[in-house]
Amino acid sequence: MNKLLPSNTASFWIETNEIKSFPKLEKNITAEVCVIGGGISGLTTAYLLKQKGIHVVLVESDKVLSGTTGHTTAKVTVQHNLIYHYLIEAFGIERAVQYYKANNEAFHFIKHMVEKNKINCDYENKSAFVYTNDENYIKELEKELTAYNKLAIEGRIVEKLPISLPSKMGLEIKNQAQFNPVQYLKFLIHDLDNVIYEETPVINVKKENRNVCVKTKDGLHITCDYAVVATHVPFKDKRGLYFAKMHAEKSYAVVGKIKNSFEGMYITAENPSFSLRSINTEVGEMIIFGGESHKTGDTANTASHFNIIKNKAQQFFEVEDFYYHWSTQDLMTIDKVPYIGRLNGASDAILVATGFSKWGMTNGTAAGIILSDYITNNKNDFSEIFSPKRNTTREGIKTFFIQNYDSAKKYVKIRMEDEYRNMFALSKNEGGIVYYHHKKVGAFRDEKDIFHIVKLTCTHLTCGLQWNNAERTWDCPCHGSRFSISGEIVEGPAKKNLEYVVVNGG
Repeated sequence: MNKLLPSNTASFWIETNEIKSFPKLEKNITAEVCVIGGGISGLTTAYLLKQKGIHVVLVESDKVLSGTTGHTTAKVTVQHNLIYHYLIEAFGIERAVQYYKANNEAFHFIKHMVEKNKINCDYENKSAFVYTNDENYIKELEKELTAYNKLAIEGRIVEKLPISLPSKMGLEIKNQAQFNPVQYLKFLIHDLDNVIYEETPVINVKKENRNVCVKTKDGLHITCDYAVVATHVPFKDKRGLYFAKMHAEKSYAVVGKIKNSFEGMYITAENPSFSLRSINTEVGEMIIFGGESHKTGDTANTASHFNIIKNKAQQFFEVEDFYYHWSTQDLMTIDKVPYIGRLNGASDAILVATGFSKWGMTNGTAAGIILSDYITNNKNDFSEIFSPKRNTTREGIKTFFIQNYDSAKKYVKIRMEDEYRNMFALSKNEGGIVYYHHKKVGAFRDEKDIFHIVKLTCTHLTCGLQWNNAERTWDCPCHGSRFSISGEIVEGPAKKNLEYVVVNGG
């Protein structure tokens, strides 16, 4: 039987956890460090700094954990698909070791935190597998195992997976983990109870004499010694060009209850990837089926990707029912390594953590460790590989030009395309690019026959926007900004809402 997905998209982690709300910043304040961003990297940085006696504040433009961290699959592992052979080839063994050791330290930090503080977050030891059912990827798995051996990573090739997935070969690392990320981070949030401010968007960060000034959208100021920009695309970006060195990717997750037995965590070597892990729920063990990645804004029919994953799940497992589904957006760097360190050459007091390339549980935790060490003048042996000032690899330079050429093509295409409908041809609860008063606009027709009309120009760098039918948002294919049907920012780097009008269709 082809079971249906729930009507609304919602993250299991967020829907099943009560997350405390925090006040909005209402006055100018001072602190030693201001952390901007309430995901795993920002919260870990703030937590570690407070543990070291630093006066820290954390500001979040929306609600803590409402972004990528609250929509992850939450695998805690150093196995980041097929990464280590690439790192050795691109950066050399020394830098590849740094990447592995930083993520391994992050892995053990999370494990230690859970055990020491008895955090009830469904932390479970699991084997992690990259597997393939494609003959062409067998050599890639063998190369990755060779890289493991060079870096002293304990892994092994398996001919058969422990579960009933079609596979020609798998690569296993034992004693990795999975957990409930929101329950884990709620412990950190509790320790930061009186220093978090929500619904406090930041629009600028700049060095002023000896201090750093963090300016909010409401015109308030946070004066500090250091600022940590732990957001998606850094907004203080005149020199760093992070928007050009990263791209946003959408991926999708579906939660279902299966009758089969299940153990381990899995991801395919081939693209688009297919990812699996179990979760504990009130009605028993369920499985997160994930994958179907694509560049944000590349397709309007985002709902089709949920259906592809759902159909794969039903193809391989006896699914009793589906309970949750959601999407997330991750930033991918041109050389597959996050940017953690000084934001740009202008100041050593403004720091950044971004570009975790879908492996944010350990990369984001590593960012917190590295940045807290930097601020407290502790030597960190793993920071060099993540430096935003690192030399770009040959493959990275090639990706840079391809990525930005692709953005330029989309910029032109969306403006030249001429096959748009009349606005009144939209059905109720349907959105799309239409004509209104002889102009191309974005429109959504709601249940009450009201049209919500937005200008189709992203407020970041004026790229054209694409309709996302699964989540009812307007997405930018250039740099990943997203806007609601009423033009409000859902996700940056854009900092201004879209122009918006309401038209009665009745």
